Amino acid sequence: MLPIVIVGAGPAGLTTALRLLAQAPALADRVLVLEKARFPRDKICAGGLGERGLRVLRDLDALPEVPCVPIHGFCMLSSQPRQAVRREGCIGLVIRRLELDAALAALAQERGVRLRQGVKVTGLQELSDRVRLETSDGQLEAAVVVGADGVGSLVRRHLDRELPGLRAQVVEVDTQAVEGDEARDLITFDIRDHDLLGYSWHFATLVDGEPRMCRGVYHLRPTAHEGLEPVGTDIEALLAALLTERGLDPAAHRFKRFAERCYQRGARLVQGRLLLVGEAAGIDPVSGEGLAHGIEYGDLAGRFLARTELEPAALAGWQRSLERSRLGWDLALCHRLLRHLYGPRRERTEAMLFAQEHALKGCVHRFAGELPGLGLALRAALWAGRVRWGG
Repeated sequence: MLPIVIVGAGPAGLTTALRLLAQAPALADRVLVLEKARFPRDKICAGGLGERGLRVLRDLDALPEVPCVPIHGFCMLSSQPRQAVRREGCIGLVIRRLELDAALAALAQERGVRLRQGVKVTGLQELSDRVRLETSDGQLEAAVVVGADGVGSLVRRHLDRELPGLRAQVVEVDTQAVEGDEARDLITFDIRDHDLLGYSWHFATLVDGEPRMCRGVYHLRPTAHEGLEPVGTDIEALLAALLTERGLDPAAHRFKRFAERCYQRGARLVQGRLLLVGEAAGIDPVSGEGLAHGIEYGDLAGRFLARTELEPAALAGWQRSLERSRLGWDLALCHRLLRHLYGPRRERTEAMLFAQEHALKGCVHRFAGELPGLGLALRAALWAGRVRWGG
């Protein structure tokens, strides 16, 4: 019987394994990661990786040298005048999952992580002292199973059948740059369409080494827990219209559509010998950002498992450990903010947040994994009060 099996070899699963082995070297060659695909395998994802995730990889000496575009700031298009905030230092990268995941997988294997590719988990059975996994390559048993298997997580379906999942629908496309695009070191968010429970975006990327622009639409599918009315929006038609506005022919580009699983307060993240990380647990529901969050999940889970007895009573602490972490606080706050950002008072919230640049600066700090300075926080609070109360 293996001590730990991780289902899914994306950034969350691989970071869990890398941190676990860094903290508990004796587990080398005893931690198994199962991946249903084979590397290099593409993962549809816009690829924005904030500095908060890069910092974890650097600490693990596991930041791959792969093609990327440095990001220095954000541009916001809202009901208020256009804003742009740029920093001198890099706040993140745009990176292709095709290259990132394959490089991380190779590095993890070099560090002693056992990785089996092309192996799909088809079933789980919880026993008193172990978990039995049915796979496309036979049966396995483990003391603990970590579900890092993404939006359609089999581990999550086995663990939590009660809470309906908060999902988002996303469609993206890679095009050439056109006149009117922002500088290549800025990510542009456009929240002007209030028929969208989300936003559209434009930012620079590299495809096969060639400069391109990634454009897309993010749209939430809320549950009753968010207090939002579902909005039926044809996001592919919306993206086509955005391309047409920029003089691009939608028919000449391949649209890539996918779903995301978002974090919900109260969702169960551990049961018995099963625990969840990454998108299986849920990513930022406001922005749909998942790469840096997945890496942070893995870092926390690796540290937790390295110091915890692999028995259900001790493993139950994963829920509290995550919820009390900076990542947990951040995700819970984002879930609480949804009704304010996308609810009936959306216009007032936009005016409160984006009439001045304080909120956008705060977003830049957050993407960079930094806490905003006290002065910025106070200015933002004072301005919000003035707008809220008409001062």
